[in-house]
Amino acid sequence: MAYRIRSEREKQRLVAAWRKSGLPKTRFATENGLPPSVFSRWVTQHGESTPSGTRFVPVHVVEPAAPSGPLVVQLARTGHRIEVPGGFDATEVRRLADALC
Repeated sequence: MAYRIRSEREKQRLVAAWRKSGLPKTRFATENGLPPSVFSRWVTQHGESTPSGTRFVPVHVVEPAAPSGPLVVQLARTGHRIEVPGGFDATEVRRLADALC
């Protein structure tokens, strides 16, 4: 793959687009013709990375169709979707989400 030099503005635009996409860094980089290691460096340089050791990720809770329906959690960063029955222990949901990240 031929490497193309990008302007700082273009790097910032790509990092912002990645943040909005919810895709893993490697997948976003590959889909946009970028070496994943180079893209990871851009993310770090532009202050968009998660601090070392932090395990928090964006989570979107989708309301169940019916009050007695399951709880559906989709992890924005990885795309994993967790569906748990009503009354499931919230601590266990957190543990599962942490394990998937």
